[in-house]
Amino acid sequence: MIPLMHDLKGKKVVIFGGGDVGLRKAEFFLAECSVTVISMDFCEGFTDRGITLIKADLSNLTDGEILEYLSDCTVCVAATSDTALNNRIHAICMKKGLMFDNAAGESGNIIVPSVIRGRNYSIAISTGGRSPATARYMRRYFEKNAPQFDEMIELQCELRELLKSCTQSQSERKRIITATLEDENVWKELKNGKNTAMEYIRKVYL
Repeated sequence: MIPLMHDLKGKKVVIFGGGDVGLRKAEFFLAECSVTVISMDFCEGFTDRGITLIKADLSNLTDGEILEYLSDCTVCVAATSDTALNNRIHAICMKKGLMFDNAAGESGNIIVPSVIRGRNYSIAISTGGRSPATARYMRRYFEKNAPQFDEMIELQCELRELLKSCTQSQSERKRIITATLEDENVWKELKNGKNTAMEYIRKVYL
């Protein structure tokens, strides 16, 4: 598999399974999608989240009933504890041409990654399903140790516009952008605000 950012705004996501895994998958999609979770029971955390909850005995669903739940669906996640059921949902989704993530069983055609989000960036981490715990650890480690990427992105955006107005050479603009990113003093000045960092950049690079 290769990483790919995909616009799912307003799309419908159906998740089979109301346990902790189902909740984690629902939380991943909830900011952008309409999420429906189907299960006989739901763990704490599902209520008052804007998630559509449908109570159903998953073990007794026919293929036709599963297909009905998948109406107008773009992404499906099988997050039940029953691997055989997950694999049956997998086969149905593949025939229907859906994006499908299988939490336990035969691999689907997508994987829901562990995600780090800032105001201006998103970073996805995946171990290919081999160690979800390691992916979560990597996310927490990055969040704890990452520098001020949001502020730097905003600073670089302002710098790019400034360089377009005062530096005609594209290669020179690229050189300055790269140099400021690699300059530890820019990062230090950024802790005091974008204006302070920009003053330093103007003095040293412009």
